[in-house]
Amino acid sequence: MEAVQSVKKITQAMKMVSTAKWEKAKNLHKEIKNYRKILEDTALTVGQKDIFISNYLSKTVCIVFAGERGLCGKFNENILTYAKKLVKKFPKEKIYFWIHGKKGKKIFQKDCSFHWYKPSFSDEKDKEKIGSFILNAFQTGSCKKFYLLYPVAKTKNEIQLELLPMDYDKSLLPKKKKTVLVEPCQLPVQEWLLKKRIWTMICFASLSREWAEERTRMICMNKAVDNADNLYKKLQCFYNKKRQEKITRELSEIISARNTMY
Repeated sequence: MEAVQSVKKITQAMKMVSTAKWEKAKNLHKEIKNYRKILEDTALTVGQKDIFISNYLSKTVCIVFAGERGLCGKFNENILTYAKKLVKKFPKEKIYFWIHGKKGKKIFQKDCSFHWYKPSFSDEKDKEKIGSFILNAFQTGSCKKFYLLYPVAKTKNEIQLELLPMDYDKSLLPKKKKTVLVEPCQLPVQEWLLKKRIWTMICFASLSREWAEERTRMICMNKAVDNADNLYKKLQCFYNKKRQEKITRELSEIISARNTMY
């Protein structure tokens, strides 16, 4: 019973930590979502120019944002299942997977059916470096497509897939057309906006993963606390029952001994 109480205290503490991290990730996710919309509006106003060099022999890469830590149920298994569906959806393409997240990477590596993509740098936490690497891969034609695979916290379908570079959403265009003058040349501004959009999408996917992971862990820890309560109640009932049986047996022995003596 003491062990159950200790486990309950630990899970309650982990639940509180996950709740705090979940709130923080949720607020950051909201801020970067607004920034992404403003950036999209600016890109639509300035205009779009395709700077991607098409190459038939180049690779298709899927960047997967999986879990960083454990104790969050089937969070990583769901992402793994969706990745397998992606491979079946595009049978003609040889998709290379670039996994982000320590726990998710271990789970993915157990499956030998995937092709792995190894970038030329080791620091995968530097989002700006990842964005520059993707843009360079597009410009040189070494990678023809980039998929972003990441979980979303507030939807039932917990996996979202996006293609880089994304098509501009024309529905976001303002009703009144703005006239923008870019000096001395428009191309560097468009390249800068494209680089910022890619970097923003990487940060957006990373924060979505963190938000979803902490939410899942919070739910798992809440269930663990409830299970610990139920187990404690069952153990307490069992202990009381055994204690009552012992008292009853001792009383029966005392009464039997007294009746024997007299």
